[in-house]
Amino acid sequence: MMAFVTRLVRTRVLFAALLASALALIGLPGVAQALPPTADPQFVQVDAGRFSYAVAGVTDDGTVYTWGSAIYGELGEGSAVTWKGTPTAIALPALAAGDRVIQVSVGSNHVLAVTAQGTVLVWGRNGSGQLGLGDTTTRYTPVILPSSSFPGLSGTIVEVSASGADHSMARSSSGQVFAWGWNYFGQVGDNTFVDRSAPVRVVDSGSVGISAGNGCSFSVSSSGVVAAWGFNNDGRLGIGSYSDRRVPTTTSAFPGLAAGDRIVQVSGGDGHALAVSSLGRVYAWGSDGDGQLGSPTDTSGNAPLEVSVPGLGSGETVVQVEAGDYFSVARTTSGRVYTWGGNDYGQLGLNDTSDRDIPVAVTSYPTVLDGAPIAAASAGQTGIVVVSSTGGVYGSGEYGGNVGDDTNPLWPVSTFTNIRLGALSGTASLSAAPVGGVALAANTSGWNAGAVLSYRWQRDGSDIGGATSSSYTPVTADIGHQLRVVVTATAENLSIGSATAAAATVTGAAPDIQTLSLPPATAGVTFSLPVVTTGSGTLTYSGVTMPPGVSIDPSTGVISGTLTGAGGYPVQLKVSSDYGEDTGYFTLNVLPGPVSTLALTPSDSTPTQGDTISMTVIGADAYGNTLGNLTSFSTFTSDVPTDVIVGNQVTFPHASPHTITATTGGVSQSVVIQVTALAVAGGGGLLALTGAATAVGVGYFGFSLLAAGLVLVVARLRMRRASR
Repeated sequence: MMAFVTRLVRTRVLFAALLASALALIGLPGVAQALPPTADPQFVQVDAGRFSYAVAGVTDDGTVYTWGSAIYGELGEGSAVTWKGTPTAIALPALAAGDRVIQVSVGSNHVLAVTAQGTVLVWGRNGSGQLGLGDTTTRYTPVILPSSSFPGLSGTIVEVSASGADHSMARSSSGQVFAWGWNYFGQVGDNTFVDRSAPVRVVDSGSVGISAGNGCSFSVSSSGVVAAWGFNNDGRLGIGSYSDRRVPTTTSAFPGLAAGDRIVQVSGGDGHALAVSSLGRVYAWGSDGDGQLGSPTDTSGNAPLEVSVPGLGSGETVVQVEAGDYFSVARTTSGRVYTWGGNDYGQLGLNDTSDRDIPVAVTSYPTVLDGAPIAAASAGQTGIVVVSSTGGVYGSGEYGGNVGDDTNPLWPVSTFTNIRLGALSGTASLSAAPVGGVALAANTSGWNAGAVLSYRWQRDGSDIGGATSSSYTPVTADIGHQLRVVVTATAENLSIGSATAAAATVTGAAPDIQTLSLPPATAGVTFSLPVVTTGSGTLTYSGVTMPPGVSIDPSTGVISGTLTGAGGYPVQLKVSSDYGEDTGYFTLNVLPGPVSTLALTPSDSTPTQGDTISMTVIGADAYGNTLGNLTSFSTFTSDVPTDVIVGNQVTFPHASPHTITATTGGVSQSVVIQVTALAVAGGGGLLALTGAATAVGVGYFGFSLLAAGLVLVVARLRMRRASR
């Protein structure tokens, strides 16, 4: 009897699958980027549908996309649309100003959506009342489920779950839980087995998360208590027994749950369920026939068992779990994904079809994803869909895993591939008529925001090696040939697009000297000065007017030589090619070299004792080029210690020969100055004071004369100063 009930559940759940059309699974390859730009449109949430062949997703602006196979209008585009190999947006009923859809949930053949302001939208099969509209009429396009349909609603609806075959759930902002639809096993939770075509309140408050599994329902409270009800043949409720429950029943304890840690999310699958705690502990219970519980012993259980997730980085924890159809998914804080369980269709994304008994990190993604973390994941029937942090969508497996290319037959893929919305489109053109030697740009317009463009320049339809930037300068080999650029665009959510610019013949350009002036040279130093010129073909340089000893390289335009005379030299050169010529006129300035000799000139060559004179320094280089007045750059010294030197001013207190030396740039020059002694008043003689002290014995009279002489010297010094 138990086996019969299990078959009944799966028969009910999978009935639609037997009639489904084949889905295409191989996406187009991406192009590696440093980090993909934000996708346009940017997905924020997807639901693969655990028991469905349809997928729905929501973008950041609230647009709803659907794709896959539909029998009862679950694609939301009317009864005639039963297959979409490429995701497309669907029309929604009019919403309040500023409102938008924030979450979608796919059941076996119906879909629920909820908006930021709490409006619930429903569409698809309604044979068991799973749309909650009070009847059993199928809706092929989205309709609004009035808020009045939720008895005793407190707050607004913030979450919906339709993933449990043909029944539905909703949670309010105040923590109420509502359920409706198929109730064969008590999964509605109203203590009956009667299908409900309108929502029934089964939890009055405190819920922070819900999940509809196959024939069962789950709710987790703000304190971390998990309640379960419905079908329990294989222990999927986790309540410690295998008996069905018609009302919410608390699950068994979660082993190893530390103080302060609590369950924050639960996910019901086909025959098993998963939960994750606030500190990242993962738990599983129910059937383990394909390893979906993450235990190497393959042991089923009717109570939560902790799942070890190997290889987590420092500080990395699990934040989301998804129970699929006999397989499991976990997402971490760093945006990595772990998978385990059944893998017949490659749904685990591990590049094979072998089951896994323990969680394994997914490492292979399309290159266009390139480092962007995974922000959301959804486990489908036989596939997984993930959303990157930049809004791209990727899938593995089949049926709700990876679609988006309806040119391929149904075939599972064992690694994640792009789910693309459509081909990118835009235009490409040349910025100007192509001319040899003149830079040319590729003009682009109309491409989607977030598209990454690459370029291939072609000559006569064949790629030019290395010419892959957005600009290109035609070379001599291009002249006379057809030039064009091919622009290719890639984006996370859109197929590769391409546009080719109209080809144009490359013409030659006359030479044009770009150099405006020549830098100065130094006397006696060999110089090499390039002249920059544009133009097509082979350029030939010649000197029209060149200083003696200076030449120009005819192929490179480099002027070189050595000049010893300082000054300005006229230079005239000509550059020519098959497309014309250009003439340049320059002045080549040659600066003097380093100081080599000094000329030292005193302002008074015969000063008298006590006089002050000025020294002037004139410099020249090794080639006789004057360096001008270097006085302010010079230092001065004297061989007589008592001489007073301030700057270039020298004062002589004593009469004697004085050698004055000037030093500039490491070069020195000296001059001898004979200082005349000061004359003694009245005697016509000279009183010579030298730098050396002399012992003289004198009488009173002689001493008086000496004193008088000193007074005269002082007086003379004062008079000379006054006259100056």
